[in-house]
Amino acid sequence: MVESTWTRIEASPTQQQALRELGVRLARNRTSVSEDGTDERAKRSVLHVRSSSGAGCEVRVVEAVGVIAVPSLTLDVSPKIVQKHLFYLLERASLLPRLGSAKTTLGSGQTLLELVAHWYVRTLERVLEEGLARDYRSERGEFPGARGRVLAMPTARLYFKGRLGVASEYQEFDFDTPLNRLLLHAARLLVRHPGLPEGLRSRTRRASLRMDGVGPLREDDRQARPDRRTIYYRDAALLAKHLIDGIGRTLTDGDEPAWTFLIRTPEAVELGLRRALSDVLPQELAPSKRALTLDGTDMELKPDLLFGRQAVADVKYKLSSPRWRRRDLYQLVAFATGFDVRHAAMIDFQADAKPRLKTIRLGRVHVAHLTWPALVESDPAIALRQLGEQVTNWAGEWSAS
Repeated sequence: MVESTWTRIEASPTQQQALRELGVRLARNRTSVSEDGTDERAKRSVLHVRSSSGAGCEVRVVEAVGVIAVPSLTLDVSPKIVQKHLFYLLERASLLPRLGSAKTTLGSGQTLLELVAHWYVRTLERVLEEGLARDYRSERGEFPGARGRVLAMPTARLYFKGRLGVASEYQEFDFDTPLNRLLLHAARLLVRHPGLPEGLRSRTRRASLRMDGVGPLREDDRQARPDRRTIYYRDAALLAKHLIDGIGRTLTDGDEPAWTFLIRTPEAVELGLRRALSDVLPQELAPSKRALTLDGTDMELKPDLLFGRQAVADVKYKLSSPRWRRRDLYQLVAFATGFDVRHAAMIDFQADAKPRLKTIRLGRVHVAHLTWPALVESDPAIALRQLGEQVTNWAGEWSAS
């Protein structure tokens, strides 16, 4: 199914109720109050379900992508735009997903590594709650006296070299096991990863500090598999190997373990696009974001992109339309008027090769149309450069006016 689109599915009444409850749990943990003063937290949901005729229902996920799992039912929620373009912006945004506990499967890929990191830290914390498993490991070396099993030939060689030590092999029962070394190594990789949110890195650091007595990763540790005694390591060990190998997830069906998650798209797209543009535009054109409070009210104007004191722009996570959308146009004029600039632009996503909308004028405000070419065959990095060129050309109009 596609985000923000009603989709008919076959689901039993029990599954429909499970979807409704899951939608409320995944909603933002923020209380809103209605006009009559009642708490509307229970009414909010990121997942809408409405009954229909026959044995089924219609489902809509509001402005979010991911995977939703309830007993015997999994919904893959795809983005409005081509997936690779959305993931490119999500990686720039580094926003936290909304996580659930229901398990499912997805395909593997080179995207959504941060999501895998969140899952890994959660499974690692569960392992630590159960308790790190100890195991026997063989150690051998030279000791002042016999320890464990004496190794006759190595001891004789030591004697003829003039050393009085005893070569011995013994069994040590401790936490320095292949599975624990694997988990600790993956955790240390996350702690050192500069692209992950600081909160996630701090959480991983706290978990790694609880793994005293675990040594560095050894060459054969990647082959370690949980047995019956350490079966609760299964998810954490698999995700640790995926993190070490740089394996992420896609929003397609597959065999790799995954858990319910939703990523809110509008805010992530806006933030990711603003950061991406800052990388390709000259410093004097780098966009920022600032709110303007209207005098005498608690209302704010907050365009997504502010170009100094010359122009504003707003990111619309929508596919380009053949004509101006009245509501978006009015909003841009309001932004420009409030910030006292003469130029505004709407940035949306182009799914075909049709030309952009013509710039229009409302009073003293000129409103331009800029697009991110989110075509199936286009590379996101090239699309970013093309949008950067559009912004640069648009900025030339400021100097000319």
